[in-house]
Amino acid sequence: MNSPPEPRFTGRDVPTGQAQLLATIQNTSAKIAEGIDKSFQAIWDPRAKQAHDLRRVRWITEEIAASIGVPAEWTAHARTAGDRGVRWRVSQRLPAPGPIDRDRLVDGLTDQARRLQAMAAVSAGYTHRFGEPSPAELARVQHRMTMQWERVGAVAHALDVTATERDRMWPTDTANWHRIVATVRAQGAMTLAATWHQMAAPANPQIVRLPVTALRLAQIDVRTVAPENLPPPPEQLLALAEAATQALERTGADHHGAAIEAAIEASATDLPTLIDAMDAANTESACDELTIPTPVAGDGIEL
Repeated sequence: MNSPPEPRFTGRDVPTGQAQLLATIQNTSAKIAEGIDKSFQAIWDPRAKQAHDLRRVRWITEEIAASIGVPAEWTAHARTAGDRGVRWRVSQRLPAPGPIDRDRLVDGLTDQARRLQAMAAVSAGYTHRFGEPSPAELARVQHRMTMQWERVGAVAHALDVTATERDRMWPTDTANWHRIVATVRAQGAMTLAATWHQMAAPANPQIVRLPVTALRLAQIDVRTVAPENLPPPPEQLLALAEAATQALERTGADHHGAAIEAAIEASATDLPTLIDAMDAANTESACDELTIPTPVAGDGIEL
């Protein structure tokens, strides 16, 4: 008995938003390959920086594609085809996709939501311990928080998270915020200051926006999502963190009992881990330009 034929997939079978991300990955890989072929690898050659920027665009686009459930088989195929210099075509063949592990996607989104909460707690903790930051630092941190909020909200919308999942990912109760700010407090002044300065460091705004740019390219935009389905906005998170920080300043962590102390102990390494998205990819070449023209339908993010 003959085996049933394997299903055939092409770019036409891919949802439009996912296809835009795959096009970005494949076309960016093709541009990188073109640069390698032309051998402009000398560090003083300006085209070497363009190749570096292209790799950052591809890496972030792949990360966003994974977070919303684009099959890994399709992403790998797009990258490999681009590495061979082949640009995206809707008629191209694609491998059969494997199953999508939604629980893993929700776990990844939960990590991003916790990172947003940690940013608010660090902001409140730094101000209480070291005084008001400069307006420029505040503006940079607020921009990062807004971009992180958009990312979390857009991915939550893409995954169609349930009310129960939302409540678990971004709780607003007092006990939760006492735990978060107590964790920040437990890190010590040096770690708090270092984390704040990492968040507030000058960065290329286009790099900071890239995850949101990729999500909008995939036709996922928080501006079209009902507010009740989004995480609390940054200003509300900052207010929650400020209130919890003030409470701990007044009473001390010991007043909140063994549950808070256990939470601090259990999450003593959380702060550096949670803020590691404010990483070198965002801060390096902070003053350089990274040109991302308006995406064209079917072409992905073009540089």
